[in-house]
Amino acid sequence: MDNKFFQEATNAYIVAYNTAMEQMRNPNAAAQIAMSVTMAYIAAAKAEMRQKEREQNMGLGILSVLAAAAAKRDGQDDGGGSEKK
Repeated sequence: MDNKFFQEATNAYIVAYNTAMEQMRNPNAAAQIAMSVTMAYIAAAKAEMRQKEREQNMGLGILSVLAAAAAKRDGQDDGGGSEKK
């Protein structure tokens, strides 16, 4: 999480608080609403980060399988090629 993320979370809190205050005129309720909005924002951002990590890990897994298959194939070609007539 970088500085931009925290700035966006802070902005989400401020906007939610101000909107709730305009509607309700109750600072306690506005703070609770703003905190709920901020927590939802953070949860959504974390879920998005986890999804990106899974996609990257899947890509690395596929690459490692392909590399292992290529190494196995190269090893078989070297040994088997000299025996063929």
